[in-house]
Amino acid sequence: MDDGLMPIGTLARLSRLSVKALRRYDAEGLLPPARVDPDSGYRYYRRDQVRAAASIALLRSLDVPLATIRELLAAGDPARLRELLSSERERAARELARRRRAIDSLERLMAAGDLMPYDVALSEEPALTLAALTRTVDPERIVRDVTAMAAELTRLAARGGWAADGPWCGLYPLDLGERPPVTLGIPVADGRARRDGAELLRVAGGPAASTVHDGAYDELPLAYDAVLAWCHECGHRPAGPIRETYLPGPTPVTRVSVPLT
Repeated sequence: MDDGLMPIGTLARLSRLSVKALRRYDAEGLLPPARVDPDSGYRYYRRDQVRAAASIALLRSLDVPLATIRELLAAGDPARLRELLSSERERAARELARRRRAIDSLERLMAAGDLMPYDVALSEEPALTLAALTRTVDPERIVRDVTAMAAELTRLAARGGWAADGPWCGLYPLDLGERPPVTLGIPVADGRARRDGAELLRVAGGPAASTVHDGAYDELPLAYDAVLAWCHECGHRPAGPIRETYLPGPTPVTRVSVPLT
């Protein structure tokens, strides 16, 4: 001890962190020592830094990023602490959902015995008139955002008494980007200018590369990958927007069509 300070080895034992980790957290500005001996370079810490070190160890065991840990340690009141922890919980939940989708996709590939378990073929997509909503979405929460759009469109259709002239369709940009616009629409037979809150959208038809995905919507990226790989292998140039057609049936069935130029 020196002036009530403890060496780095003692702090490591009390906080159950390695000396190497404490040095890294010093370099990151998370837990600088109270004193560094100018001759030996030895690091010394105050007793109240044991709590901070233990908190860092706990948060790192929960895979909280260093940048977030820095904010948590600097949080000045319980309300701010709860806000930061809530945000981190949401991030962890999104990561867990992504991992679950990965497991489901791996199981699907295992069952198929094929990395691209889809039959892709050329098709001629029909022109459509849609009563539609267009919203920007979060690519990491696209299922949630599109589900919310579907609920809103269902309410509008029920209120307006729309008659669907075929299965619902979704239109997605070829490149999602950070906040991509997504359109969800109900095919309608007549051409009334307004549909009580929804836009009347005319979608061109034409040649496309298509496949059918029979399964959970979360696994749809597998079908996208198969269609786009087929386009590349066959020398076709994909265009947008990509059309998803939600076919009726006891289980979710989605037809994915990539327009071709």
